[in-house]
Amino acid sequence: MFVALLAATATVAKPVFGDIPEVIVSEGWWVGLLPIVIQVLSALLLAGVTWLTGKILKKTGNDAATKVALDALAEGMSKAQDEIVRDAKKAAADGKLSKAEIEAAKSMAWDHAKSVVTGPAKKIVVNWGAEKVGSLIKQLLSKWSSKKKQV
Repeated sequence: MFVALLAATATVAKPVFGDIPEVIVSEGWWVGLLPIVIQVLSALLLAGVTWLTGKILKKTGNDAATKVALDALAEGMSKAQDEIVRDAKKAAADGKLSKAEIEAAKSMAWDHAKSVVTGPAKKIVVNWGAEKVGSLIKQLLSKWSSKKKQV
């Protein structure tokens, strides 16, 4: 389309110096703006593609890193189950854990997650607060208990 616009405004005159034709372009008001408009549109397109790519990479990267972090926390919960919870429940008269034992199990699971993850997942795990870890553990436990009921 751009070429057609230029062709419509250009006329070829008779050669002035031998075989070299002289091209005369009748300029409209828009001809001077075309290079600027093309540069601006190119820059906007590049910025848009860069922004979209960053959003996609950030979304997929965080999802993958979050999954790694949660998997590490689940491993830590299994470790705490083996080392603290099972024995503490057997030792308790009512079969329930004390608040101190619950906190020790949460701490062990979180410490395990911090020690095994690397990269972006490490940043996620380190930035979790105690409340966040407690909430995540409750969610993971509810998923585990619902899976046990299904089996």
